[in-house]
Amino acid sequence: MSASGLCLLIFAVCESFVAEWLAEYGSEYAGQSVALDGYSLIAQGLAANENYAVAGASKVKYPNVTQVEDPDAPSFGGL
Repeated sequence: MSASGLCLLIFAVCESFVAEWLAEYGSEYAGQSVALDGYSLIAQGLAANENYAVAGASKVKYPNVTQVEDPDAPSFGGL
């Protein structure tokens, strides 16, 4: 497998972990930023930079930091 193919495979696996984690736990963290290492929550907060700092201190090399959408927040529909 080529290096680019391996990167795409790793990205797909990481994204599936994030999707599964958000489906299971996302409602608990609505409106917050979370940092994940695989399927494990490393940090949560209001700002992504806080989560990157905690992940770095925890020696996590490639955290997946994402904003958890709040399903109760008003949507922006434009005009």
